[in-house]
Amino acid sequence: MNPRLTTEEQIILQYAVPHNLDKDPFLSLARKAPERWNKVNWDQVLELALSHDVFPAVYQHLEKSGWEQIPDESVAKFRRQWGQHLARNIILSDELNRILGLFDREGIKAIPLKGVLLAGLFYPEISLRSFSDLDIWVRAADISRAGQILQQSGYREWFHLNGGGPIENVCDLLFYRPLPSGPRISVELHHGLLKTRDYPAIPEEKWWHQAQEVWVSGQHYFSLAPADMLMYLTIKIHDSAYCYLKQFIDLHQLLIFWGHKLDWEYIFQTAQKARILNNLFFVLFTLEHLFGPTDSFPALYRQVKPPMGSWRIHILEHILNRQTIIRGRYGRDLRKGFCLLLNDRLADSITSTLRVFFPSTRAICARYLIMPHSKRFYLYYGLNPLLIIYWLLRGLVVKSRDGDGLGALLGPWNQK
Repeated sequence: MNPRLTTEEQIILQYAVPHNLDKDPFLSLARKAPERWNKVNWDQVLELALSHDVFPAVYQHLEKSGWEQIPDESVAKFRRQWGQHLARNIILSDELNRILGLFDREGIKAIPLKGVLLAGLFYPEISLRSFSDLDIWVRAADISRAGQILQQSGYREWFHLNGGGPIENVCDLLFYRPLPSGPRISVELHHGLLKTRDYPAIPEEKWWHQAQEVWVSGQHYFSLAPADMLMYLTIKIHDSAYCYLKQFIDLHQLLIFWGHKLDWEYIFQTAQKARILNNLFFVLFTLEHLFGPTDSFPALYRQVKPPMGSWRIHILEHILNRQTIIRGRYGRDLRKGFCLLLNDRLADSITSTLRVFFPSTRAICARYLIMPHSKRFYLYYGLNPLLIIYWLLRGLVVKSRDGDGLGALLGPWNQK
């Protein structure tokens, strides 16, 4: 156990891993040190599990342990959340299969991203991964027809600026369908994997053609090839500013289930050409420090020297480590600012920083929900740098996942 983490944080870190349900490092703590186990704040454990989106695996570990010495009130809270989680997973799984069936009948090839597909491929049971919406990738040529199919089947499209045209650097359309007995279902229909402005060298066309057929619970899907999936998940962790344990768990499970299929020479060469080698290296580095190495970690990984200077990785090691990731230290915007250090070329870091402070007209319109020809554009453009500075400074005293202020960071320590 890591002495720098509280007992609640150690429980989350250990129980977030879903493939090892038979091993419980904390039962011995419950039996040999009951005075410490009895002081566990189970409300905080539940809050951390939900905020990191790893609740299903945490719940199953506790269920396997027989809820030993856990108060009945806390057990009831966990079981209520489990019921809601199962219901949502079933609804979204069935809905994904229905949508893919509609697309298939119209001759539209579609690749599910994350969600149901990852749960079926890399988790012992689909119920051990949560998902809140559906992400589907189709070809740009099919995006309009796919959107029409969704609307004909009961979905509504979110409002788009520019007369309904695509906003700059946006590669998806958002649809939703209200449910009579609960929250709406959201579908992100992607006509590109990533933002082309941020990742212009990613070979999306190649990834599309390398997609493979897979079977999950008797259902046929198309999936990114193993090596491409690893790079895609790496970028998603980077884009989310290293905020959520669930994203690291996805990558961890991929290494366990598909590690023998990975062509690491191809991975590092593609990452280098796509200028995401620093991202890949630092994600693997962080993953190893979170959960330890797996047999699938390549010897080549330890020999690769990333392009970044040692001073940059040294800074990030202290900002994005397992303690700050689990506790949610630093606001998301501040984390994203530090993540700019991971660009393979320092010139790209400078360009990206300037783009954040001085974005394009379309980006300003999308960010502040104004029309392109509105005179308010000049006001927002002038205020934008000040607002960005405020967000960065605010990140020093808020969590990466919410805006509760300094008390959110100090709360766990005030209770000790």
